[in-house]
Amino acid sequence: MNKEKIQQRVTEILRNMDKGLVCEEPDGSIDPDKSIELDSLNVLKLIVAIENKFDIEVDDGNLTTEVIGSISKITNYILKKTSTP
Repeated sequence: MNKEKIQQRVTEILRNMDKGLVCEEPDGSIDPDKSIELDSLNVLKLIVAIENKFDIEVDDGNLTTEVIGSISKITNYILKKTSTP
């Protein structure tokens, strides 16, 4: 799966959790580098959704803003986890 498709799916996951998590620009575009604010419940929902959607396991040590702080960061993490060694 390519980066663009992963990014679209991550965006869908966040929208389904809470439409306010994905900030759209006035022209309807989304800045994937913009920070997302997640409370502890939404972090858990996000991790479960990512694990189910992409068939990966998210390590507890990766529950940081450096990994799940934006759509781009989440996308890059998924790319690393799903890439073939």
